[in-house]
Amino acid sequence: MGNFVAIFNKVNNKNGKFTEDKNGNLPFIGTIVAGRAHTSLINGSVFTERNLIEGSPYWCTEEKVTVRGKDGIDMEVWNINVIGNVTPLQAMEMEKVLGAGKLVVEKVDASVDSQF
Repeated sequence: MGNFVAIFNKVNNKNGKFTEDKNGNLPFIGTIVAGRAHTSLINGSVFTERNLIEGSPYWCTEEKVTVRGKDGIDMEVWNINVIGNVTPLQAMEMEKVLGAGKLVVEKVDASVDSQF
């Protein structure tokens, strides 16, 4: 489980890449300003229900969880847990401890082994 600081804003969705959740909310995407994260997306309804404020820095943790998709297939995804908001000064201090912000993108091995 990693620690990081991120500033979240609602996706602009100009390209139609994102879909609204069942409540009609688009997700929020974070800019990682300190530490390392494997995801930067938070469900729009979750963001609203937690009374989070767009454009504010938050201290977050993440955990890998298994979820079942609509197709019945299990997949591993990263969940963001927002611990609390931080001031800009605290965010700068956390950058000294956690390092510069970085979104870690895992590469999927799409190769197929021939075992026939």
